[in-house]
Amino acid sequence: MKRVVFVAVLAFVQIAYSVDPTAFVVNIAGSDLTPIDIATDAPLPSVSTGSGPRQFAVSLDKTKLYVPNQNADSVSIIDLVTNMTLTVPLAGGDSPTSAVITPDGARVYIPCLFGNAVKYIDTSDNSLHTVSVPPMTFNNPTNLVVTPNSQEVYVTNQGASNVFVINNGAVPSLGPIITNVNMDHPIQIAASPDGTKVFVANGTSGMGNSYVFSINTTTHTPTVTNFMVNSAALSIAVTNDSARAYFAMTDVDQVKVLDTSNNTFTTVSTGMATQPVHCAVSTNNSKVFVALQMSNQVGVIDNSGPSPTMMSSTFSSSGMQPEFIGISPDGVKAYVSNTGSGTVTSFNQSTNAVITTGIMAPSPVYIGFAGSSPSVNPTSSVTGAQKSNRFFSQSELINVITWTLPSPGGPFVNYKIFRNAELTDLAGQVSGDSALIFKDQNRAPNQLYSYYIVAVDALGAESMVGSVTVAPL
Repeated sequence: MKRVVFVAVLAFVQIAYSVDPTAFVVNIAGSDLTPIDIATDAPLPSVSTGSGPRQFAVSLDKTKLYVPNQNADSVSIIDLVTNMTLTVPLAGGDSPTSAVITPDGARVYIPCLFGNAVKYIDTSDNSLHTVSVPPMTFNNPTNLVVTPNSQEVYVTNQGASNVFVINNGAVPSLGPIITNVNMDHPIQIAASPDGTKVFVANGTSGMGNSYVFSINTTTHTPTVTNFMVNSAALSIAVTNDSARAYFAMTDVDQVKVLDTSNNTFTTVSTGMATQPVHCAVSTNNSKVFVALQMSNQVGVIDNSGPSPTMMSSTFSSSGMQPEFIGISPDGVKAYVSNTGSGTVTSFNQSTNAVITTGIMAPSPVYIGFAGSSPSVNPTSSVTGAQKSNRFFSQSELINVITWTLPSPGGPFVNYKIFRNAELTDLAGQVSGDSALIFKDQNRAPNQLYSYYIVAVDALGAESMVGSVTVAPL
């Protein structure tokens, strides 16, 4: 039974959900998300949203979803711990297209396509605010990205053929306006993980003019590249090392690959009548998966060599009209949404082998991930050294281990330190609010010791393992 409580204009609706690692599939023609248990690929009961959900944002602790509802002009904030949904209404006709959280987790930005506005939610109190950019106005803002340092927001103004830079200060304000004579109805946008560049692609093309722009985030100057084909890019994927940017050129059955160091490009053909619509980079950065909508396949590009090449391991998406590929945070699986058949397929990133087919979702497109996940980065900068404490005629050997916080991740309530890779020999624990140091006393002389550290958050989710080996004195 649902319970609705009205407080001013905000509605809280109780839903049923757990916080296990979960893939959430956006059903854009409906009013819900389809959750999939990552461990088993079993679909879970649907999660209600407003009408026309779009690409959502996830809180840093992976416990909240911020889902823009394009048809309902609202944002659903789904709390996976309390099992409550908070509906934040926008202005009528706003038509929100996506939601992006700042890397510091403080704000969720929302471009409103037909409301000609960019709004944001303060995650500390869920209050809604509008970005004011006088004397300018947004003109069909379609997509946006936030730089990794959370300082700037780049917004594509499709209607004005420019990009606004928003200073993400205490009160967001208009920064540089990026224009170029070749910029024409920009839509797609992506930021490099190292924060040095933002990539923008025109939404139109013709007469062999398909321009993309590499924007320097320090100088805000765009470098222009013409891919010289009659196709706009439907997606942009930047590799984890920021070395390359992949553009899906649907109308010409190609993926253009931009070398971010010099803005030169190579062309990867996906085959005749394949229609690449989305690119996604594998967790280990060695591959780029491509949704081939017309041929109902997933293409695989080798990103490990000096020049990207199409691999022979293209495989069936096990559905019709694959639209989007989501890379699971477990580093093992990936999921492809088959819009034409209303299904989702999972596959192994390493082997490209299909794992599960026919996971039902009414109108699947975007796939995101939330819930407590074991894939939080490991503790970093782990160091270890052996020291000797002398007491009169006796001495004691102590192994001293230090580390720094995983990034991103946290907050963490404690750290577990193990003496074996199987994580069965617990040496001790350190509280999350203490100094990040552990002393393992009474060690035997002339012996190597290895330590394995796991960070644990308030939900019991554990990070990946950080390790160090301590040599004897």
